[in-house]
Amino acid sequence: MKIPAASIERLEARIAPAALNPAGNVLTYTDVDGDFVKITFTGGAVVNQGNFSFFSGFLPGDTTTPQILNILTLTGKTGAGFTLTATPKPGQGDSHANIFTIDADGTDLGTINVDGDVGEITAGTGDPGTVGLKSFTAFSMGQNLATNSYLSILKNVGAFTVKTDVSNEELRFTGGVKSLSIGGDLRELRDAPAKLNITGDVGSLKIGGSVIGRASTEGNIIVDGALGTLSIGGSIIGGDEPVFSFRQVYVGPVKTFSVGGDLVGGLGQYSGSVSLASVGTARIGGSIIGADNARFSGIFTVGGDATSVTIGGSVLGGNATSGAVFFNGLMEFGGNVGTLKLGHDLIGGREDGGTLTESGMITVVGTIGTMTVGGSITGDSTHAAYISVGGGGTTTALAAIKTLNVKGSLVHARLLAGYDFGSA
Repeated sequence: MKIPAASIERLEARIAPAALNPAGNVLTYTDVDGDFVKITFTGGAVVNQGNFSFFSGFLPGDTTTPQILNILTLTGKTGAGFTLTATPKPGQGDSHANIFTIDADGTDLGTINVDGDVGEITAGTGDPGTVGLKSFTAFSMGQNLATNSYLSILKNVGAFTVKTDVSNEELRFTGGVKSLSIGGDLRELRDAPAKLNITGDVGSLKIGGSVIGRASTEGNIIVDGALGTLSIGGSIIGGDEPVFSFRQVYVGPVKTFSVGGDLVGGLGQYSGSVSLASVGTARIGGSIIGADNARFSGIFTVGGDATSVTIGGSVLGGNATSGAVFFNGLMEFGGNVGTLKLGHDLIGGREDGGTLTESGMITVVGTIGTMTVGGSITGDSTHAAYISVGGGGTTTALAAIKTLNVKGSLVHARLLAGYDFGSA
């Protein structure tokens, strides 16, 4: 159930009812839009009225007056979990009910299932060998703002699943997470961040929709650790507001990386950009696109080696109609590349009133085994599109690129072998 935060105020004068069974493990109440809500506690948890904060207080015994659950506190209840279900009444309700805060600071929890939106959750001791949150599932997160943004702090997580979108939310994981799945978008709205900030290893990270930036001063996905699989079903889309500290996706070594759509730069610095420490297999289904008149926009970077990289579409540099534009629409590799396949074209941007440097390019510090360009490599008379391969310090230029197949044309193009990074 989604409601604007402002509508909470009109409930302040009401008495908020709820019923807790004698055993202290089942809470029932009526959601603000008419759903009948039932919360069943597991893991041996026994709760009392002090564990619940409704926006209008707590009056036991009455389950008919609509209300909103603000805070559910499970601090000190080790192993506790719960399931929230929302059942519509005739002509009322939408099968979802929200919890603004789940507070279990310093407590290891079991399994949590919420059929609704969760604002934020805190759980886990962080002690070595412990599981701070065994399993978490919610319909959405951060969709019903009570403040500008939410912050969830989680330690040593097993499985974490959000069925639809995550917005206006930083999910901060320490100790890693075995499985992290977002069914919809990771999307910045208003001026609030949408960020996965993970310290530790990740088994699998899957986003069914797109990663959409806007105004964050950091990235949307930051992982200080190794990843098994990082999969994004949609596109990575940069915003037009400043992005200073990190690339939009900035992670450690990845075995398998995939993006179903495009990597699209915005006007914000480092927007529409990906940085991987190293990668086994990488695939972007669409194109890498730099924005016009933008710096550090639309960039795919691998700091070390890459076994196999495939771009289904093109690499497109942005144009310069004013000012100095550079590092725009490009791929760069700090190590060796086994195979590199570009489905269509490598196109440099155009200078049309501004100055353009390193836009529409592929640079590799090490060597390339096999490279295929399905279309053409095209620049213009003032700015060439180019491929620069260093050869890993070798003095023999022919060792830098073993096989290069360009199926289209070379127009104002440069193929540089045996050059340092940045075509020096």
